[in-house]
Amino acid sequence: VDLPFEASVVRVGLPYALLAETLDPEIKSQEGPLTGEKRTVVRAAVTVRETSSLEIGPSEEMLLPLKFPLPERWNAPPVLFSGTIQAALPGLHREEASVVFRHTAPLPATVLSVLTQIGIG
Repeated sequence: VDLPFEASVVRVGLPYALLAETLDPEIKSQEGPLTGEKRTVVRAAVTVRETSSLEIGPSEEMLLPLKFPLPERWNAPPVLFSGTIQAALPGLHREEASVVFRHTAPLPATVLSVLTQIGIG
């Protein structure tokens, strides 16, 4: 990699697109499984490792960017965040309660876990 200026720390990546969808959780009530019931994923808590950009939503057409911490100073490189980010998701009333992720930046992205809050009915 040839740079037009001197640098002491450089991160170089190749652009790639990631599109992933979680499995539909099996939800049971006192009466038994809720097969066929409409569901809405309301919120998600996403735990990531060394990630700086990621979109999440109930479908590929309804993705919103997760809000990662900003760099401490202006014009600084992106901060690779490790921790949990809370996200309110746009409502999509359907039989599935899966969540879709998209990552298109040439930076690392690792999703460790997703905890969702689901509305039923």
